[in-house]
Amino acid sequence: EILAEDQSPPESHLMSADKALSAGVGSEGSVPMVVPMQDHIKQLDKRNMSTLASRAQKLQDFLTASVLPQLSEGMVKIMRDQPEDPIMFLAQHLHSHSAQTNQQ
Repeated sequence: EILAEDQSPPESHLMSADKALSAGVGSEGSVPMVVPMQDHIKQLDKRNMSTLASRAQKLQDFLTASVLPQLSEGMVKIMRDQPEDPIMFLAQHLHSHSAQTNQQ
């Protein structure tokens, strides 16, 4: 059965961790896999967040050093000159700077 994005499966198909523990889901005499899986997911989330934070910082540093100065200059020129087509004006400004940078 395929569900739409805004639909959730019927509750009868779901079992919470509390229900699984109280129902004794798992092999005889063992603790269900629900708790260790939750710990594993938490560890993965911590690692993923650390990796994302590192990548985000590198991206921010790159944009701050290479894009932001010319973007800011172009925005100031747009406010000052108020061109009829500010998007095209900004595109041309960035393109001309890119061409100058590549020639150096």
